[in-house]
Order: sequence, then C-alpha cells, then structure tokens
Amino acid sequence: MRILLAEDSPVYRHLISGHLKERGFDLVIAKDGAEAWNLLQQPEAPTLVLLDWVLPEIDGIELCRKIRQLAVPGGYAYVVLLRNGGHNSVASQFLHEQVPEVGLCSLQRGA
Repeated sequence: MRILLAEDSPVYRHLISGHLKERGFDLVIAKDGAEAWNLLQQPEAPTLVLLDWVLPEIDGIELCRKIRQLAVPGGYAYVVLLRNGGHNSVASQFLHEQVPEVGLCSLQRGA
C-alpha cells in the first residue's frame, strides 16, 4: 500500500514515517499542502493519505475538498485527517486509543 504523509512538522514527519517504514509501507512525504496536491495528481498516486489539518500553502480541509473533486481512474484516495492539539486532540486520542485496537500495524502491503 502506497501512503502519502502530508505533515509540515519535522518531528511528527519523522515519528509517523518511521513507524510506517518499519512496517514496510511504501511512503511518500509532502511538507506542505501544495506538494501533497501535486503528488496526488501524478500517475500511481497513493491510495491512503495521512493529512495534517494545518498545512502551509493548502490547508488540510481545502486539500480534502480538492481530493474529493479529483477524478481518479480506478478508485480514490482514503484520507485520514490529523489534528494536533495536545493530549485532548482528535489525533492524540486516535493514535493512543484507537490504533492499537484497530490494528494499523496489521495492515498488509497490497491489501
């Protein structure tokens, strides 16, 4: 599975990409919304997008709107929108509570 990580924070980019690479995912990284948008318009674009809520150039909400309007032959991208707001944030709750239960680590390449 090819994943696009759109994250402007070097710290979060490093942490998230490290976990995904350890598990064998094919990872593409964008440092801002414009770079993510360009990557999503390419042939063989990732089918899963981990997207920061607040990004330079094009923010996460606008990027979601653009992704929904993008006509992708044979499918579309799944988007997970991440928002960092401390320990009570949606992303923090998801990553600390849901991921172990859902089993993100058990996703198989090519599934």
